[in-house]
Amino acid sequence: MINDNVLNLYSKSDKYYMRLLGCKSLGRELNVWDIFRNYFEHFTAMGMNLFEYEVTNYNGLDIPERFFKQLEKRFFFFGRAGIVTRENELVAVDASGFGEDVYNEPTRFNFVFGGGLPDPAETTEIREIEVNGVYAKNTFTGYPTAMSAEQYALMIAHCDMSIIAELVNSRFMDLLKASNNKSAEAAAKFHKDLYAGKLSFIYDATEELEVDRAARNVSRLRDFTDAKSSLLKEFYALFGINKTNEKRERMITDEVKDNQELLQFNVKDMLDQREKMCKEIADVFGAGITVKCHVDLDADGTPEAQEETLEDETAGGESDAV
Repeated sequence: MINDNVLNLYSKSDKYYMRLLGCKSLGRELNVWDIFRNYFEHFTAMGMNLFEYEVTNYNGLDIPERFFKQLEKRFFFFGRAGIVTRENELVAVDASGFGEDVYNEPTRFNFVFGGGLPDPAETTEIREIEVNGVYAKNTFTGYPTAMSAEQYALMIAHCDMSIIAELVNSRFMDLLKASNNKSAEAAAKFHKDLYAGKLSFIYDATEELEVDRAARNVSRLRDFTDAKSSLLKEFYALFGINKTNEKRERMITDEVKDNQELLQFNVKDMLDQREKMCKEIADVFGAGITVKCHVDLDADGTPEAQEETLEDETAGGESDAV
């Protein structure tokens, strides 16, 4: 049973902390996989909301909002998707391309329909690419974003567990040296109580227990937190998100532009593939769809607000010098 006083500390909409409390209520300790799931869910939400679509011409087709969610879900987890019509509705399906043209690109793809109510019978269907079906990819190579999300989520989860362990282990970093069994038992009990979160002390009447402060280890907590910060920045960079604080680091304008262009390069390929997909949808099905990315992809590589911030910093610096 979860203590109501503890539960009230957290918002009921905070799924992560509710899950942690739920683990405790079931008698199971938090482990690295719980933290992994939290990060992976966060990264999945980022990846599936990076692009936004707008229908400009339905051409008599039913194009519901769920179509774009199905599409981005397949891009994220599988790296590719097939687009077909089913009873006049545009549908995204799990597609397997086969056959090759002169550019080593597939010429057809197959997919499975059915397997559930109201149509329990599964049927395998084939579509000709750019004739009666569209074969779209997440990137030029059809790489699924989920693979990177899983790798980074696991590494960051291990960093979190290392930080927790370091916080526990750093409670007492001195080395206790005992010369007999009685002193060794007292030292063992002291450490056990300390790691259990209890207040404890050592009393040795024979004075055969000493503390070797020369063996004190330097805390690695900063190393773990720096590693976590670096991993987060690397993953955000895959989505073109710059997590560096330019104002604090006083980066000059050219450095900001170069950095932003490198970040944008990672999402430019995904945007190009989606624009190509929209063009093929128009050619095959006659429907008009536009796509835009939530990351700024202007030619100069620097968002307008960022430029203003840099100009303000420069002006402020000159003013201070005077």
